[in-house]
Amino acid sequence: MSSDRKLMSFFVREARKHGLGFLVAFLLMPICAVLAVSGPKLFQLTIDNGVIAGNASYLTRAAMGFLVVVLLRTILVPLQQVFVQTAGIRTLREIRATIVKHIAHLGKRDFEKRPVGVFVSRATSDVEAVGESLATGLMSIATDVFTVIAVLVTVCAMNARLGIVTLILVPIVGAIINFFRLRVRHLYDRVRTLNGQLAGQLNETISMRHEIMNFDLAGTVTREFADVNADFRKSSIKSVSFDASIYSIIDALSHLTIGVVLLMVARSWYFTDTLSVGAIAMYVLLLQQLFEPFRELGQRFTTIQATLAALSKINDVVSIPLPPDEGTRQVSAHDLVVSNVSFAYVPGQAVLKDVSFQVPTGGSLAIVGPTGSGKTTIVRLLTRQYDVDVGAIQVGDIDLRDTPRTCLRGNTVLVPQEPTIFRASVIDNIGLEREGVSGEQIEGVCKEITADDFIRRLPRGYDTVLETGGASLSMGQRQLIALARALVSGAQTLIFDESTANIDTQTELMIQRALDFVMTQRTTIIIAHRLSTVRHADNIIVLADGRIVQQGSHAALVQEEGLYRDMYELQSLK
Repeated sequence: MSSDRKLMSFFVREARKHGLGFLVAFLLMPICAVLAVSGPKLFQLTIDNGVIAGNASYLTRAAMGFLVVVLLRTILVPLQQVFVQTAGIRTLREIRATIVKHIAHLGKRDFEKRPVGVFVSRATSDVEAVGESLATGLMSIATDVFTVIAVLVTVCAMNARLGIVTLILVPIVGAIINFFRLRVRHLYDRVRTLNGQLAGQLNETISMRHEIMNFDLAGTVTREFADVNADFRKSSIKSVSFDASIYSIIDALSHLTIGVVLLMVARSWYFTDTLSVGAIAMYVLLLQQLFEPFRELGQRFTTIQATLAALSKINDVVSIPLPPDEGTRQVSAHDLVVSNVSFAYVPGQAVLKDVSFQVPTGGSLAIVGPTGSGKTTIVRLLTRQYDVDVGAIQVGDIDLRDTPRTCLRGNTVLVPQEPTIFRASVIDNIGLEREGVSGEQIEGVCKEITADDFIRRLPRGYDTVLETGGASLSMGQRQLIALARALVSGAQTLIFDESTANIDTQTELMIQRALDFVMTQRTTIIIAHRLSTVRHADNIIVLADGRIVQQGSHAALVQEEGLYRDMYELQSLK
């Protein structure tokens, strides 16, 4: 129960931002409840004082009163729903924004632990599940509670003994609802978990489509998906069965109660006083109104179990601790100093060991070495995807850990090996709708890095809409767009991670010319396997097994016996 209150507090915190709409709806609830019981009361008076008494004038007045009640309910009930729905939709917007904002600030380690589809599911289907009940269902439950109270008060005022019989029904129905609630909660939690797994598998299937085709894995992927899908279907059927059962049981109980009470009245087994025909009709109508909320309460409580399960999954994500980012110092100088840095992803298994180097402002550094030597780890540390375990990284005279990540991202830009291309125009892919980036600036940079030629040949030039992932572009063209994207940013340090991997020799020369230009404009760090890419760098460090084993210019390292010359000679033979 305390866990449910904790989950609800997250929803309430977001809903409070739109509390006025919920407050107006709440204030309308007792009015709607009174109107709900007014109809049966007027029906009783119409029968007893109008029809049976033969009073046509009274019958007319009662009928007019009944129409007024119906008209008011017709206006107020939808109005209440408008306020609830509007406030609920806005609350869902807040919840979705909170989730996405939190996900956007998670560290790389958190994404490596969980499939991307899980995060997508939390911000989409789970939020929709919350909207199905909490955004509107809680207010509807409150309305139902007001209606139940109004009915019970009216019945007790009409006939005390009849009221006692009616009150006995309340704990019985409550026990039935709670019986199903405890069982449905587990099922819905399982359904939400499986839904996240399905989203994760689907995301992986789409992202790995080339591997699936190349290695003929369609059958394996289909079987794995089918197993989870079958489990999802089974759990969903069970939850729906429980949902249908609670509705049917309460519906049957309502009809059974009406029949029993009418039988008791007819045989005078219980009542010593006489009930009028209108009172009996009124009681039947009130009893139907009593069980109608109970039927809805049963369904809504069932739905809330699904919502609480979805909230639990959402809470799992928003409760993931964000990477520590307590820095307040702003970067002013841009020279980089790495001092005695050691780092391990797994405690006791160091990936970097006592690494030290410097890159002056406007200088260029290349990092080379065999696979697994620690090159990518250095990039992750420089961009604060991870923080160092031992040693320090300084930008100017400021420790990287004392710099807010937002400030660091404005100072340092990473160009990955496989850059992301969005479904947008070329100019939007480069500018990313950043303030201060003009079309003229973009075209000027593209001309400097020789990207302007191929962009002009596209169907609509810079206005050509590219496919998601850059399917219509070569790898080299994607890299040039990524280079231009980095250059038009305000970042003073650019990091290139294997920019010439997976491209042909002619494209490599084009990328190399672009990198040569970049090295004259900003502080540049290049991670590379191909040594031809880094020969113009001011300084080259050679990594092996997490340590720097050589350091110097290309010309000096080629003359020196060691790993660099071995790599150079091996690549020269190709």
